[in-house]
Amino acid sequence: MSRAEIERLAHELVRLTIEETSNPNVAATAVALRDVSHLRTNSKLFASYVADAVRKEVFKDAVAVDEPGVIGAVGRVCKQADFSAPWFRYWLKQIHATPVLHRKLWETAYVIQCLWEQGCLKPGKKGLGFAVGREPLPSLFVRHGVEVVATDLSPVDPRSQAWNATNQHASQIETIWRRDIIGGDDFKRQCTFEYADMNEIPSKYDGRFDFCWSVCAFEHLGSIEKGLSFLRNAMKTLKPGGISVHTTEYNLQDQETIDNWATVLYQKKHFASLAALLKAEGSTLLDIDFDPGSEFFDSYVDVPPFPHNTGSGIVVPEPPHIKLSVDGFPTTSIAIIAKKNV
Repeated sequence: MSRAEIERLAHELVRLTIEETSNPNVAATAVALRDVSHLRTNSKLFASYVADAVRKEVFKDAVAVDEPGVIGAVGRVCKQADFSAPWFRYWLKQIHATPVLHRKLWETAYVIQCLWEQGCLKPGKKGLGFAVGREPLPSLFVRHGVEVVATDLSPVDPRSQAWNATNQHASQIETIWRRDIIGGDDFKRQCTFEYADMNEIPSKYDGRFDFCWSVCAFEHLGSIEKGLSFLRNAMKTLKPGGISVHTTEYNLQDQETIDNWATVLYQKKHFASLAALLKAEGSTLLDIDFDPGSEFFDSYVDVPPFPHNTGSGIVVPEPPHIKLSVDGFPTTSIAIIAKKNV
């Protein structure tokens, strides 16, 4: 039996109805699987309810903070405790974001925290952003006096089409400007937008910047090796003492992982290899805290579909999205920091 025939048979076995009669499909496979989507919806619904209750309890007596405070930021795995921390609340207020349990918000806030602690967010500093999409970081950095070069794939590059379809690609400087963070004239005076391929970083950037960053981008470069090569090449853009901060997908398991795919999953061993490579090339990977956390939602694994439209006709509030299943692997976000030696 050919693969096409097997797939056709599998499709028939899991249909909710028999096509010819519209009767319920009572085949054992169909009966066993037909409520899986509802179980997913139920999981998201209950988690959303609990997460909202937790958020209200945490923030009901929260005191406004005037500055984020130094936490000794190093490499770090996303965890629930960070979402109630003053530094997280502070930076979300600065970018006008609602504090919910979503790892993408954590990535944005933690990149800012790392760069702020390293003294990068000051007038006179120069920063380079890779695959910036629609993120608020260029606008926030410019508001702090930084001169920013923000980059993304060229819109004629076929790889940009998928990101454009999900409203995550930037094609011009107006796309990345956040008017709720900074005025347009100030932004355009301090920020330039250019096309750049992370697999082939232009040599014109070498040695020009005090810091560089990317948010959940290098896992999409085609392979684990290509992502590690990007991290090494990005260090070339820095001045001596410069800081590189990036976030990516982290596989919480140590055995199998995904490679040579549209989204690859990094593991602890890959960062150990990166540390050795950077050391040999004159840079230092800061320590990484691999602790995944021990609070309730550190163990809750959100399941597809993502985004959270179940397609079932039932509206589900946004569930907690700290840990998630990526093709079956329990995954979260991880931030890494590297410093170019003086």
